[in-house]
Amino acid sequence: MGNNIRTKTIDGKTCVPTSFLTEIFGVTPKTLASWAKDGCPKADRGWWPIREVIAWRMDGSGTGEDLDNMSLKDRKLYWEALLKKAQTENRELENGIKRGDYIEKQVVADELTAFFVALKQALLLLPRKIGILASKSVELDVAKEMEHEVSEVIHDVLAEWSQGKLSELDSGQYENTEAARKNDGQ
Repeated sequence: MGNNIRTKTIDGKTCVPTSFLTEIFGVTPKTLASWAKDGCPKADRGWWPIREVIAWRMDGSGTGEDLDNMSLKDRKLYWEALLKKAQTENRELENGIKRGDYIEKQVVADELTAFFVALKQALLLLPRKIGILASKSVELDVAKEMEHEVSEVIHDVLAEWSQGKLSELDSGQYENTEAARKNDGQ
């Protein structure tokens, strides 16, 4: 064919002749005629807007996902491509399951339940331990007050978590539970 490519500008689009397009895509002129029937952009008899043709071929049909404007052949190709993609994803998931990349939902739920039960028990014991340790350094009334304050905060947090809420308490916005309760009541 040579290095000189004959082009023509039609409606502001750079177009190439059929002979060049058949060589680029490795198809026959009959195939190009079939493409034109299926919606491939064509500027004039024997001339093809190269940019639009390439985009059309990359899309698979040139019309994207506008199914109403697709030919039956393009719709079939579109749905077959989606089917193959879904089948590939399914095979990848099945292979991941076989490799052990995924954990069953019930196993995760059981493990999380056990974890949160243990966490709750540890948190509920914390105020008592703080009170006992504090009683060695401060007066008994102050230690009991500390135990009470910590207990309130822990109970408030557990109550919020049990309702699926993450309040300002969780982000550390409040210094004490009274301020949190006042804001929650507003």
